[in-house]
Amino acid sequence: MNIASIDIGSNSFKLLIANINNNLIIPVFQLVRYPRLGENLIHTHLISNDSIKQAENAIAEIVDILSKQKPYKTLAIGTAVLRDAKNGNEVCDILSGLLGEQIRIIDGEEEAYLSYIGVQTTPGFDKGKFSTLDIGGGSTEIITGEKNKIHYRISIPIGAAKIHDLFFKENIYSEENINDANDYISEKIQELNTEAVVRDAFFGVGGTISTSAFISSGLKVFSEFELNGLNLNDKDLSSLINSLKVYSPNDISEKFGINPKRADILIPGQLILKSILKYLQLENINISTRGLRFGIIQDYLNKSNLLQAY
Repeated sequence: MNIASIDIGSNSFKLLIANINNNLIIPVFQLVRYPRLGENLIHTHLISNDSIKQAENAIAEIVDILSKQKPYKTLAIGTAVLRDAKNGNEVCDILSGLLGEQIRIIDGEEEAYLSYIGVQTTPGFDKGKFSTLDIGGGSTEIITGEKNKIHYRISIPIGAAKIHDLFFKENIYSEENINDANDYISEKIQELNTEAVVRDAFFGVGGTISTSAFISSGLKVFSEFELNGLNLNDKDLSSLINSLKVYSPNDISEKFGINPKRADILIPGQLILKSILKYLQLENINISTRGLRFGIIQDYLNKSNLLQAY
């Protein structure tokens, strides 16, 4: 049985089609597109017509793939951009109509929970109590729990794309710009509970963290198997920021084989991660390539009792 999940984010749309076998979620097809629904949202509070057009194109491509793959169930969720934009519900209706499935807009707490249970789908994952950090384009979530019991969760309205639009729109990473961004991030994360995270089991998910780990590791090809279990520390992040800030997004894209629309928000996301590690007094963060899109499927399986049958 194959199930599809679609994560409609502020920067990217992510499609996962996975086979359910022996209670495992096994990816059979994945796609990422970058419509940038959240571009300039911090200034205009509206999703632009250009971003809507790009989103429509991305959904059309996804629909074509789904028609060929024919999953048993398709699950689509919308995150920060659709809940924050003044025209978020309108855009959600447009994209849902094109998709032929209702895109469900979720709040920050549910987004945190889905990322948390997504990490648990990693083959061989055997942690008891652990924490998850998900840095998205428009928001950042932290959650702590043990299996299905949640002890702490929070959603903070900062994300890599949002920090980029506020401080680095021209992709200039001067010392002044970086300091201004760090001050802004530090102010926004003051509400984090430093005692609520599990220090020896703190996992990071999402494009910023996995891409940063990929570059830092020196791997030639992005590999879920190779990246899971690696970690990033403050020294790694400082080295990444200092080395990447001299390149244009296109240069980063060509050098490391990543999309330019991921490349230009890497440093903003790294600044968020660096600030959070410092504030929580953590030495490093463990990498998981399984987050929200895996959690969407796991949550559906949990609620529908389908695991017993597969």
